[in-house]
Amino acid sequence: MLAAQHGQLRMVELLLDRGASAGTTTADGRSAIFFAAGEGHSEVVRLLLDRGEEANVCDEEGQTPLMYAAMNGRLESVELLLECGASSEIKSRSGWTALMYARNANASEVVKCLEAR
Repeated sequence: MLAAQHGQLRMVELLLDRGASAGTTTADGRSAIFFAAGEGHSEVVRLLLDRGEEANVCDEEGQTPLMYAAMNGRLESVELLLECGASSEIKSRSGWTALMYARNANASEVVKCLEAR
């Protein structure tokens, strides 16, 4: 998860090749893809998706990697997740969608992208 959070693509790949699971989660239900998406490491997001992680996986709060990318203004990760089947219609337990998180963060390019969907 730390390697994903810091965009260490080769390290994430090595760990996955050696048996690490793309879907292993923290106590609050977040897997490596949440950290990679939130930090805008779209190459790592792509790798994790290619290795079996789900685009619409939810943490305990009902948040998705798309929401993490949106709330942090990570346009490239938002676009990639949408391309790979992430739904912009999912609502977190608080009732927020990725678009609402992007608006709250004043991430105008992400807002435009999500509104276009």
